[in-house]
Amino acid sequence: MGLSRAVTASFCLLCFSCFSAFGQGHRPARVAEAGIPIVFEPASNQTSGPVMMTGRLHGATVAWEPGKFQVELQGSRPDQLEIGFVGASATLPHGNSLASSQSNYLLGNDPSHWRIHVPNYRQVVYSKLYPGIDAVFYGNGQLLEHDFVISPGGDYRQIRLHLSADAHASLDSHGELTIALPAGKLQMHKPIIYQDMPGGRQQRSGGFRLLAGGDITFTVRSYDPRRTLVIDPVLSFSTYLTTQASDFVEFIATDSSGNNYLSGIASLGFTQTPGAFPGCGTCGVDTPAAYVSKLSPDGKTLIYSTLIGGNGYTQPYAGGADANGNAFIAGRTQATDFPVKNGQTPGSASAGNSLGFLLSLSADGSSLNYGTLLGGSPSGQNASTTVTAMAVDAAGNAYISGDTSSSLYPYTVGALNNGPPTAQASQVFLSKFDPMGNVTYSAFLGDPDFQPNIGGEGATGVYALALDSSGNAYVAGTAGTLWPTTSSVYLQQNPGTQPFLAKVAAGGGSLSTPLCCQRPISPEWWRWPMGAHSWLATGRRRRTPRLRMRTRLAPAP
Repeated sequence: MGLSRAVTASFCLLCFSCFSAFGQGHRPARVAEAGIPIVFEPASNQTSGPVMMTGRLHGATVAWEPGKFQVELQGSRPDQLEIGFVGASATLPHGNSLASSQSNYLLGNDPSHWRIHVPNYRQVVYSKLYPGIDAVFYGNGQLLEHDFVISPGGDYRQIRLHLSADAHASLDSHGELTIALPAGKLQMHKPIIYQDMPGGRQQRSGGFRLLAGGDITFTVRSYDPRRTLVIDPVLSFSTYLTTQASDFVEFIATDSSGNNYLSGIASLGFTQTPGAFPGCGTCGVDTPAAYVSKLSPDGKTLIYSTLIGGNGYTQPYAGGADANGNAFIAGRTQATDFPVKNGQTPGSASAGNSLGFLLSLSADGSSLNYGTLLGGSPSGQNASTTVTAMAVDAAGNAYISGDTSSSLYPYTVGALNNGPPTAQASQVFLSKFDPMGNVTYSAFLGDPDFQPNIGGEGATGVYALALDSSGNAYVAGTAGTLWPTTSSVYLQQNPGTQPFLAKVAAGGGSLSTPLCCQRPISPEWWRWPMGAHSWLATGRRRRTPRLRMRTRLAPAP
């Protein structure tokens, strides 16, 4: 059985299904995702449910139990298909053919609840599902294949598939099976039936047979019962999925060895088995979390995939990697039990508010080098912090930027301070962290919003951050009429929302060149680091973060 992918493989693969619709896919990222192999893993031993193995791919997750498997789908509306093996033995599905990759689940702030070094397998097998018949699930490129393997002497007529109560099957004149679900239709293509003979593989004639009660079985018109018979139907849900695919990649990074790092949103669980997958007791099923997947330089081998989150919404916006293979990820979270190590002490997160976060993962993705939360809501106030851009220098220092309305965001004496953030005003921040997670400097660059009673509209904030070899940082984004400028720059007066570029000297103590621009930039600007000037020269955002929420909220009471 092949589960066709509508776009390209997005893994999320090991990150507990990427299911709620978060936004359009980022095309360059999806190209990089296409080569990620499909692997499977044991379900958490913390669950009391029957799920034994899980597998994930773009737009769906699969859970294998004794006697049945379940496919949860995401299109315009979530849906689920359950397929049971009628009359099958109680054999347990198990992993087969150990893969080189592993999964890690850093969920919640109690490391004893984390699941790390979870093995990955290339196959899920039901041995002796029926007498003389095995069922084997395995990845093949972008497909999840499913074969019934009938040994010599076995009887294929024992195989009988039962669909969940809300699924209804119909068979057309071409032998194609349509499965109607409440939110859409799936196609189960006519099965490929074959035997491997001394002269090579030979196709056999046959197909589906739909029984009066709605169950599905097979017919094979002529074959050699002395040899193994394989029946391979293909379940396609590509037409079920929408372009608003739930999983997406926010950034791709590459380390000095050529390994690739992808990160985006995943969700924590499979709806029908609460507690089966999360690594912490307070993690909510389907609560969006962040994932990081590390791939080999050729993109063909998954080294690890790590899920990071807690009991509230978590989204990454930026990341990077250092020369030692450590991955960095930054964004925002509303989880009150988000994993941290050697971090700052921010205020609390709550519904409608968020904390910024910055994490450094070990080279195998199983532990934190450091992790910090940033900002938070002081008592009686509303305040949010979002990290939207970051860069990593050759020494492993991490630079992050974004905007905050939290008065608890860290500030270092001697750094730029264009007014402290408050619940009434946002501030763009730029912070540098050493490889141990200590704050080297933290500065406030300015308010990106609009002056009262002066026209302007559109989202404001930081969308790019680049570094040069001298430690100068270049921050680019869009800002309104409150954004500060220096003398002798291209455009000093900002009538509304405009792109900006700010150069901050090493140490964060001086703002060399904040500016706004409307027209093409003069040639000398092309000497500025890529990632800042390439975005600025287009006059538009390099990337629009999905589900970006304004970080300036209503004034506190």
